[in-house]
Amino acid sequence: MRIDLGAREVVSGVEEMTVDAALPEAAAVTSRPIDEEFLTPKEVAVLFHVNSKTVGRWARTGKIRFTTTIGGHRRYRSAEVHALLRALALSPSGDG
Repeated sequence: MRIDLGAREVVSGVEEMTVDAALPEAAAVTSRPIDEEFLTPKEVAVLFHVNSKTVGRWARTGKIRFTTTIGGHRRYRSAEVHALLRALALSPSGDG
């Protein structure tokens, strides 16, 4: 991180200091809301009644979207997982 303290300037009798700060590209602001909830592979597996390895396969094949943590672990957006559950519950099953 680079912080450059600029020259002091006097505006309306008050001394102000300008600050120029630049974040590294890796720390760029994301469009993801801070309060968004994420689920672990095990939590997703419990909801779908499958093994967590199955959830990982779904992620690799693009059937379910994910994001990764700094440590490289997959996390799934709770809202998307629940939307998929609702869609599967509404779809006709071939059992009838």
